[in-house]
Amino acid sequence: MKVPTRFSASSSLQNCKMENITLIGKLKYFFLSDILQLISSAHKSGTIKLEHGEQSVTIIFTEGTIVFASGSKTESKLGFLLKSKGLISDEKLEQFLKISIEKNIALGKLLVEENVISLDALKAMIKKQIEEIFYDLFFWEGGKFSFDETEPDLNRIIASPLD
Repeated sequence: MKVPTRFSASSSLQNCKMENITLIGKLKYFFLSDILQLISSAHKSGTIKLEHGEQSVTIIFTEGTIVFASGSKTESKLGFLLKSKGLISDEKLEQFLKISIEKNIALGKLLVEENVISLDALKAMIKKQIEEIFYDLFFWEGGKFSFDETEPDLNRIIASPLD
């Protein structure tokens, strides 16, 4: 089953509003770890979008801390992770994905609001999701990135700061 993207990491960098872009470049010239360290040490809030071929990732920072990430790879999607841990069935996942799209709310936040999973379970899954995304990112051999310093809208998601 293909899991639709709610917080689309696939939105192209070409669609970014350039007036808010504070950092843009190619990953062949910059190490990803250096870019993330710069954003973190400067205590920046915003969204970094990374693209490499067909893959894309979006990472949200609040005051230099990573609080959310989404990727285009199926294995890094929250629904896939919840299913793989046995926390939700295929049927329930499809049902709640449709509702999340209709209500314009992140899947995780909806599942907590509907008492399908606990907030603690969701936060643990979000951390696992971020780990999966970063594991894949560090194997990229190129790509491009942009950091948009616009304050992220955290009302639609449940942010889970990385320790």
